[in-house]
Amino acid sequence: MRTDAIGITGIGITSAAGAGVAALQRALDAGDVRVRELAPAIVADLPMKHGGAFDPAVVAPDERLRRAHLACAPALDEALDQAKCPRDRSWGLSIGSALPGIEALELAVENGGDMPAGPHELTEGLAERHGLSAVASSFSATCASSLYALEAAIADVRRERASVVVCGGVDTLSRFMQSGFCALGALAGFQDGDSLVLGEAACFLVVEPIATARARGVRPVGQIRGQAFCADASHLTAPDESGRGMIDAVRACLDDADCSIADVTHVSLTAGASPKYTEMYDNVRAELFADSAAEFLTWEHSVGHVLAASGVFGVAHATMQLARGPGCVLALTVGFGGQNGATLIDTVPEDV
Repeated sequence: MRTDAIGITGIGITSAAGAGVAALQRALDAGDVRVRELAPAIVADLPMKHGGAFDPAVVAPDERLRRAHLACAPALDEALDQAKCPRDRSWGLSIGSALPGIEALELAVENGGDMPAGPHELTEGLAERHGLSAVASSFSATCASSLYALEAAIADVRRERASVVVCGGVDTLSRFMQSGFCALGALAGFQDGDSLVLGEAACFLVVEPIATARARGVRPVGQIRGQAFCADASHLTAPDESGRGMIDAVRACLDDADCSIADVTHVSLTAGASPKYTEMYDNVRAELFADSAAEFLTWEHSVGHVLAASGVFGVAHATMQLARGPGCVLALTVGFGGQNGATLIDTVPEDV
């Protein structure tokens, strides 16, 4: 089994900011809020009428049967192009999605049509389209789904099931998704400022051993130093507000990376607009970062909480910070059932 350092050589994103990493970075730099009024078919009588919907020029809102595919295709192409993907390759694909094809299921229920294919259909279709034939895996674990996809991708590379793996996540906004979060009281209203605003996104990373990348003439944009998961299992959906699960995940991640809190320059957060997660993060900061100069960041004010894409989106967001200068960025991800994930991304040293 390989034990050498794992790098990120490509990033691709489709979000409410548009297609591409650069579009997201411009929105974040300008402080743009790309939250839009959602289609009546999605919100109907629900209190939350807004969300981080895809730019209609990139993914048409009336394409309910193919929106996940339409969002993933440009993000995958962008990640593969940045990684200088060769024609002759043995690469794999790993995708996390909480409710893949949910819009197709909604249409089938509304119109009495055939039930859509299972959740792996999206992964298989994209793998075939992009020539990623070595391995193909799918994960559905709420908003932590794509982080499991990333962990599986690293395992596939280390065990040499594939020389390189593209991993990512995607979820689209739907009436089912909006209704579920509203029922939980998580979406109080766009003007309240104390609740989540849901978004939709497709985000992909290309991960491979740094030595493999350099042999291909590619310099990684970041290095995955450490990863850890911890489930506090205190509630079916809500987190343990004490933060004990995330505290354990951060400590385990830093141990995996052989780093300390003092090494962390930035922390990327998801779901921080939720009152329960705000309390949790406040306790994490008090316990671990009281004496730290680390800057806390998020993308959600611009494009919303991007559901199952959040884990890989957070790692991409962390890696984007490294383009501004050397650093060590901790990406924190949460999911229903008390799932807590921590991933440490570092600048790639010249001698690695």
